[in-house]
Amino acid sequence: KDPGALGGDLNHTEAIQNLNLAKTLKTELQSIGATVTLTRESNITSSTDDKIQKLKALKPDYCIAIHHNASTNKSKSGFSAHFFHPFSKMPADKIFIPSSQSGLYKGNEINWHRYFMARCYYCPVVLTENGYMSNAYDYGNIINQNYNVGKAKALTKGIVDYFFAIQ
Repeated sequence: KDPGALGGDLNHTEAIQNLNLAKTLKTELQSIGATVTLTRESNITSSTDDKIQKLKALKPDYCIAIHHNASTNKSKSGFSAHFFHPFSKMPADKIFIPSSQSGLYKGNEINWHRYFMARCYYCPVVLTENGYMSNAYDYGNIINQNYNVGKAKALTKGIVDYFFAIQ
């Protein structure tokens, strides 16, 4: 029901691209032995409340919320990582570093934010914006699977670095 931000092609809405990147990340994480659960496996709408309830039931060690941004300013570009709770700052930092150093994004930022999903306290939650649907350069990368593999590898490195840091 909610396609999210729209780019230049209705076959590549934010909802579809979020799921594509999430599945690509899942493959990367599973390749190194991680157990991964997605909040959705197909292009269906699920509420944030449903996702929070799933986190409450699963009690995972980590949660990454995959999104793509949009802006009325067409020049706005890049990757961002957002956290709410202080215990999610280090996981956000660990995701931010390899993503910002990957060369896949023109701009990068890390911010505290009160996104509803990030306020979950069952585990560290990092909300990521993996490019702008409204920016032609980012959009071209968003719909390019080779870039998504690169993004997933950078995110995986950040997640692994987080777990090494807390051991």
